Amino acid sequence: MPEDIVSNIKKLMLNLSLYTGALILGPLIFFGGIGYLLDKYLNTQPIILIIGVLIAFIFTNIFLYKKIKNLNQVVKKEFKNNRKDIKDNEA
Repeated sequence: MPEDIVSNIKKLMLNLSLYTGALILGPLIFFGGIGYLLDKYLNTQPIILIIGVLIAFIFTNIFLYKKIKNLNQVVKKEFKNNRKDIKDNEA
């Protein structure tokens, strides 16, 4: 496999892992934090916190689905371009 393709794959995997980590922590901290503060204010512990965590879980899954779907399309496009380049070089 050519070195530039390996380098691109490594960069893509690093970006995906960083994005996934931020995507999990961001909504969890945001919605969980709001749930925690509302629970303290309304004295309903831990009901609203649990609801906030569930909302964060739903948002995270929706965003991950969209990201993976987009990534799949990019990889398919790159794969087709690389195959075309290889066939052109062989001819």
